[in-house]
Order: sequence, then structure tokens, then C-alpha cells
Amino acid sequence: MEHAGNRDPVCGMMVESTTRFKSLFRGRVYYFCSESCKRKFDSNPEKYLSGNIEPMQ
Repeated sequence: MEHAGNRDPVCGMMVESTTRFKSLFRGRVYYFCSESCKRKFDSNPEKYLSGNIEPMQ
């Protein structure tokens, strides 16, 4: 499994670039481990890009 450095900005989990959970923000694609993490990011991208990683539940 190759992750190529794709870290979910919400929970910090390593994610494959083939995941179906992606968002485009300011010209960059962000990858997520789940729909839940994607929704959290989409609602407030700046929060998660500032390094506020939430522990996985």
C-alpha cells in the first residue's frame, strides 16, 4: 500500500491517493480516511490546516 505522504489533515491518518474522500482547497487536493473527516475539513479548512489534528475515535 503506497501512501505517498497523504496525511488526513483532520485525524492525521495516512491515506492512499486513490481514496474516494477528497477535497480541493486553494488549488490543492486533500485526502481523507472517511466521509466524516472530509465533512469536518470542508466545514472549516483553516482549522485543520493550522495543525489541529483530532484524535481518531
